[in-house]
Amino acid sequence: MPLCLNPPKGTPFAPGPVVPEEIQAMIAGDPRAAAVTGALPARRFGLPREIAEAVAYLASDAAAFAHGAFLSIDGGAVLA
Repeated sequence: MPLCLNPPKGTPFAPGPVVPEEIQAMIAGDPRAAAVTGALPARRFGLPREIAEAVAYLASDAAAFAHGAFLSIDGGAVLA
């Protein structure tokens, strides 16, 4: 079996409901938004920067040993 010194890295991620802060202010009080956030353990929408920070980590050298892991960035939706 050949040894691969630089194996390909595949680390999938699954973002949950993400809404920018400006839009969150506009939909505050909307019962449909409350239904979505009420179903999440985090009880809020995610922010785009939170997804970007997690993806930046996966792309960084700090995650060099994380191969094939699946990262849910969803406010706990997979637990609900």
